[in-house]
Amino acid sequence: MRDVHGLAAGRNEFRPRGAAAGRLDSLALSGLHCDLFRNARAMRAVSIEFCDLSNLTALEAVRLIAKGELRAEEYALRLLDRYRALQSLHPVIRMEEERVLESARVIDQRRARGESLGALGGLPVIIEDDIDVAGTPTAMTAAFSARHLRSPSVAHRLFDAGAVLFGKANRQLACGAAAAAIAARLIPAGLGIDTTGSIRPMARTVADVALLHAAITGRPHAPACDLRTTRIGVPGAPYWEGIDPDIAWVAQNALIRLQAAGATLVDVDAGTYFALASERVFPPPQVEEAREQSRRKAAEAYAALFAEHRLAAIVFPTRPTLAPRIEPASTQVATDEAPSRFRNTQVTAVLGVPGLSIPAGLTPQGRLVGLEFNALAGCDGELLALGIAVEQAWPTLPAPQPIG
Repeated sequence: MRDVHGLAAGRNEFRPRGAAAGRLDSLALSGLHCDLFRNARAMRAVSIEFCDLSNLTALEAVRLIAKGELRAEEYALRLLDRYRALQSLHPVIRMEEERVLESARVIDQRRARGESLGALGGLPVIIEDDIDVAGTPTAMTAAFSARHLRSPSVAHRLFDAGAVLFGKANRQLACGAAAAAIAARLIPAGLGIDTTGSIRPMARTVADVALLHAAITGRPHAPACDLRTTRIGVPGAPYWEGIDPDIAWVAQNALIRLQAAGATLVDVDAGTYFALASERVFPPPQVEEAREQSRRKAAEAYAALFAEHRLAAIVFPTRPTLAPRIEPASTQVATDEAPSRFRNTQVTAVLGVPGLSIPAGLTPQGRLVGLEFNALAGCDGELLALGIAVEQAWPTLPAPQPIG
């Protein structure tokens, strides 16, 4: 579930709330959802005409389609219109519009016959190009990719649950294209690969990520946990070392909100497992053996930290630097920054534990900052339950604006 990195924390001493917290308070006024959908009695097919369907969450769309208050084909048409209007983003490398609409019609026909639509009935999704999908070429546009990820069962579990393939995402380092498409409201959810800093299920809300995760695993997710009984570790070095000042500003205010919601934040020392998990050079000829031994020791130290402090998760900035802009003339992000931007997330991948990145706020310049929560191996469901509670404690962020 690095995976859940979804397209979404402490120190024991914090600075006063003051103006910084007031800025985050103002974000609570910026809702992403149409008010028509906040009142169940207002949910009528005719009312949907007055609301931008692109702002629907995955859960909202699935429920409306299941109730017959929104046709899957109409929803797909609206998203296709938005995609055509924002094609300059170039998030999709392959799309067959008629295939999208035909798949949506099948969902509408199944509902008309009274058949089950599945947990994702009528939900359009974007799939990263590395993942094979039957009947769709895998183009592999990233120059560094030497082989593609052959795990079609992951994608097809979504389709078996009623999801509609919207298109294949342009493979742009670390799931960037799929994430951009979701953030830009072209599509409500998607699926990426599982590599350092990349994302598996991704969506605009943790609840939507949990919806996809349940469809993939076949296990229902738990409701939001109670933050008042939750202990979250905040490792200082090296996760928080050298982070951008604007990231630090947003992160500290997000931690204040978690504490205000009742979560217990605990300072912890991650030095031992972080160093073991970050080790890159091993002496030959026992390279593989040395690497596995190092990973095993890192995992043991990580689990011991959780046990010692009775933690549900740890939290840290998803990346220590602000995301760079990809210039129009370039097809890839410059690689000289790679060691820095992946510093925190690569440890999660090495440990083999679930990670969930949640939007925590905006910098004064409007740049998005994410905080990542990591749990113990096998605790994906518990982490999602925590994420839902965290998301409820933080303000809803406005949709991203085009860069001029």
